[in-house]
Amino acid sequence: MARIILAAGGTGGHIFPALAVGEILEKAGHEVILFTDKRGAPMVEGAVSYRVISGASPFNAGIMRKLAGLSQLAIGVVQSLGAMAFNRPASVIGFGGYPSFAPLFAARALRVPIILHEQNAVMGRANRLLAKLASHIALSFDKTAGAPKDKRVTVTGLPVRDAFFDSAPYQANKTCHITVIGGSLGAQIFADVIPQAIARLPQDIKENLTLTQQARDEHIASLKQAYDELGVRADVARFYHDVAGLFANSDIIISRAGASSVGEITACGRPAILVPFAAAMDDHQTGNAMRLVDKGAAIIMAEADIDAETLAQTLATLIQETKTRETMAGAARALGDKDAALNIASLTGLSLADEAPTNDIGAVL
Repeated sequence: MARIILAAGGTGGHIFPALAVGEILEKAGHEVILFTDKRGAPMVEGAVSYRVISGASPFNAGIMRKLAGLSQLAIGVVQSLGAMAFNRPASVIGFGGYPSFAPLFAARALRVPIILHEQNAVMGRANRLLAKLASHIALSFDKTAGAPKDKRVTVTGLPVRDAFFDSAPYQANKTCHITVIGGSLGAQIFADVIPQAIARLPQDIKENLTLTQQARDEHIASLKQAYDELGVRADVARFYHDVAGLFANSDIIISRAGASSVGEITACGRPAILVPFAAAMDDHQTGNAMRLVDKGAAIIMAEADIDAETLAQTLATLIQETKTRETMAGAARALGDKDAALNIASLTGLSLADEAPTNDIGAVL
């Protein structure tokens, strides 16, 4: 048995791939500890052993905020060194986000092998800073912008929990269920635009429509009232625990284009309308979305361009054209990579479960 430390920023895009890899390692009998910040703790509690450390971006605007970010990173390095010095891990795997910087830097100081995984189609700033320290760099996508081009780089795919791959192949029905997911807190633009778009749909479509929408607490009551007045059956909540089951029962998914969301959509194989978060660093969500759009698996709508009328027209077309939905779903499913977590775990060189990756993880960019 070996000890492996996973290091991940406190958002779902970093945490969920880490948990998928941790599951593989724990099944093989290894000890797994996840280092994250206070934002990530609620997402991992009960799923894996974890340690909360300090971390913040040093690239915030203003000299005081930059200094505060550097101070938090320094504290995180001290915390990580203290945790690893007498319980040295066999490897540390980083999944991006500034809270991952400290344990990876500490691992380098202790000469512990480092593996980096980049979820997005554009390499994140924390991973770019750490790339020179890594013995292996695992990518979700080929042609990831900003990634090194050397023998350390491997395209492993994006780890997604097995439950998403258990979805049955998509078949369009007369009724249509739309699922709206907007990140960990819901998206303001979805709360504004989607009920207006639904209102513009023909009556015969609305009569056969159901909707599930994630929303912030302050939007839930008004959204429920809006859908009730439209005569549309809708469930609106701040958080859904069984997202895999929700996606499996969806005919159209409207979502941001974070790495986890894109990976989960491809794993379950469902048609999607992706609205990248305009303020995402380095516009990486647009890059993520285009990987699906280029294969005919999704429709992209820029946040600056989306309005109720355009969204209504897009939804009406997708709802009425069942063959289009089925084609998109098949294209999405073809992009899912069930072996991604195993591929990344294999880079540690540790003994794993009897199963081995079915795809060639030796392919180097």
